[in-house]
Amino acid sequence: MSTTTTGCLDVRGLDVTLRSGEGRDLHLVRDVTFSVGSGERFGLIGESGCGKTTTLMSLMGLLGADATVGGEVRIDGTEILGSGERDVRRRRWSEIAVVFQGAMNSLNPVVTIGRQIAEAARRGAGSGSGVRERVHRVLELVGLRAEVARRYPHELSGGMRQRVAIAMAVVCEPRVLLADEPTTALDVIVQAQVLTALENACAETGAALVLVSHDMGVIGEVCDRAAVMYGGEIVETGRIETLLHEPAHPYTRLLVDASPRLSDPGRELASIPGAPPRPGVDHAGCGFAPRCPDRFEPCGSHGPALLPVATALQQARCHLHHPPAEEAP
Repeated sequence: MSTTTTGCLDVRGLDVTLRSGEGRDLHLVRDVTFSVGSGERFGLIGESGCGKTTTLMSLMGLLGADATVGGEVRIDGTEILGSGERDVRRRRWSEIAVVFQGAMNSLNPVVTIGRQIAEAARRGAGSGSGVRERVHRVLELVGLRAEVARRYPHELSGGMRQRVAIAMAVVCEPRVLLADEPTTALDVIVQAQVLTALENACAETGAALVLVSHDMGVIGEVCDRAAVMYGGEIVETGRIETLLHEPAHPYTRLLVDASPRLSDPGRELASIPGAPPRPGVDHAGCGFAPRCPDRFEPCGSHGPALLPVATALQQARCHLHHPPAEEAP
């Protein structure tokens, strides 16, 4: 997959290290590289603790003083890492915005929905004129009536609150929209409504979408391309059809096998044995080797690189496809 800047978001060699309470440096994200074009929908998929949310929060500059973030992050070709907190705060909402996992935790319970969206609009694009009209327009964009602006968060259902969070994120028409598990704890009907609201918002604004999920079905429904993360690294990337039907990495294959299929309702769901590594734990070889059904000798001693499989559009970090030179036939 090409990592050339495509006019929107370009992430190269992203590394995140966190200083723990015991004074140890925990390497949470390693060499994450991907690019997303305007209007494109890109997914980050993996189990909890694999580094997806940490990656998103580093792009927003929300990890705090104990985190060290390295690499390059560009929006429309302009580097945003290391530009200073003041510049990062200026870019939030107007250039890059986020929809958090729990909307109730993102909304002020004693302020009306309209005032909260209007505050986001003013922070991102100044006072300007027609703020009220913009608030009503983005509410309608996510499938809510304008009268919702007069209500308080506790008066809305979980799905409505999540759509309000999307409206707040897109009111300034950012170039990049990040969504961190936006459908968690929602039933399937409401989940579909929220995903539709996300897609409509990105289609209307032309924003690049980076969607984080542990649900392969959600990623498959929304995204054009995706990256599979494990142990803080990307282990496979490619078009979503390829990842679903021709996965190259054993972890991707197991994630697909663990997802229910409407076409085969009687199929027994598979499970992935063991547990993901603790965040920040270094390993000599492949991080997935202890759980991998296809592991062989090099997996425990050599860390594989992320390299093309068949075509450059699909890449995998796996010795099955790229054995060390001394092991190659």
